[in-house]
Amino acid sequence: MKFICEKIKVNYNPQGFDIKSFVWRNREYIIREIISTWQDWKFPDTLSGKRTWLQRYHRNYFVVKTDTDEVFELYLDRKGNRRDWVLLKKLS
Repeated sequence: MKFICEKIKVNYNPQGFDIKSFVWRNREYIIREIISTWQDWKFPDTLSGKRTWLQRYHRNYFVVKTDTDEVFELYLDRKGNRRDWVLLKKLS
């Protein structure tokens, strides 16, 4: 496993999160399979005091297999009005 944590550009259908491909370090990876997905709505561990729903994570995680037979974990951060895609890890 290799930790990456870099913003990436993703080609996807925003209605159903149907991921087609992503670009990382000027290279396009075609998604061949979505292995698993989950949502994270937890509060950050560093948060203290009163908690509101606005402080929660709003992330959709995906483990995908690419056309290069590599497996990656990425997520869509939906906090506020932003929509940031992050390549979190290379799993194989």
